[in-house]
Amino acid sequence: MKKAISVLVGLIFCMTLFSGCVTSSEWNPLKSGGEVKIAVLGSSSVFEERKDFFAGVDLAIEDLAQKNVKVSYKFFDDEGNYDKGVSLAKEVAEDSTYLLAFSLQNFETVDTISSLFEESKKPLVIVDGCYDSTMEKGYNYIFNLTVSAKDAGNALGQYAINHSYKWVSISHSGKYSLDFQEGFRDATENSSTSNIVDLVAGPNKDSEVEATIARWKELGVQAVVLSFDDMDWAVQLVKQIKTLCPEMQIMGDQYFNNLGYMNDYGQYLEGLVMSSSFPVDSNDRLQNFYNNYESRITYLDITSITAQGYDIVNMIVDKLDDVSNVTDFISGLKSTGGYEGITGIKFKLNGCINKTPKYWIVKNGVVYREENLNAAGK
Repeated sequence: MKKAISVLVGLIFCMTLFSGCVTSSEWNPLKSGGEVKIAVLGSSSVFEERKDFFAGVDLAIEDLAQKNVKVSYKFFDDEGNYDKGVSLAKEVAEDSTYLLAFSLQNFETVDTISSLFEESKKPLVIVDGCYDSTMEKGYNYIFNLTVSAKDAGNALGQYAINHSYKWVSISHSGKYSLDFQEGFRDATENSSTSNIVDLVAGPNKDSEVEATIARWKELGVQAVVLSFDDMDWAVQLVKQIKTLCPEMQIMGDQYFNNLGYMNDYGQYLEGLVMSSSFPVDSNDRLQNFYNNYESRITYLDITSITAQGYDIVNMIVDKLDDVSNVTDFISGLKSTGGYEGITGIKFKLNGCINKTPKYWIVKNGVVYREENLNAAGK
């Protein structure tokens, strides 16, 4: 009888260690000289768009290998399909091969899969943004590397005030865009400098554009804030605004920062101001990173987003040092000191990035940080 009880107690103890009898060295591969394996979820098109981020990830993996620390990632292509994206995420969340995952998926997919990773107690790092509501659900294992829509909108509201745009219009669509414009409204609500004189869902098609711009002219609008879920339409809308009203200042969310858009619509996007997705200070650390690594990145321009990718991988390895379970790892990621590195990554307790947004501006077809227009890259 005693033997049976002791076996039962042992079984219960094993069950508490994350899906079976897992030793600390089995959970944390660095303790046994193993490899930290990361799953990357998303479509190949978005993966291509975020090459500057993954260039930094690759650099970090190469540098860590010189220290005999093994890190790798495997890309799971969901082809932009919601059902496939959720299915792949479920597979990864339940696969002990992967210590954590990065997600580049669309907001609807991210919103669904976050609960899967939370239930599996597996960290998920959101690389390309999500709904604010996703991060408001009280998850412990979900991290968002980009600033929230409300914070981004609030930052542009401050920008409008600081640059004395008195009459402002907001055009938006969809769930993310509603959060974005809410943040802008919060910033300007009690301002005597900037006033929202037009708030419209749209225009959403060509036939609505001329009437909308005519209304803006009648209202004396000096600056328009754009946030659309359909970014292909958003850049076409910018082209039409700039064609009909070239003096109009346009401000937008981070998703205008896209090499394809710069190539196809650069002359119309000139002067566009965006709130940055991941604020990085122009300082000696960043410049040294450019100096040291630019020659190793031959297939694209090195940017502050490259430094972000470099830092998140190094942060993961740093916080794995000497921990034996996922709970302590999560606590490390959310520690008040964060990870200084190059870009200074800190997470709030709810998993949101703890950063004050800065600004990007399009100059000569290139996106620069407005704080230093001579800085190399975004």
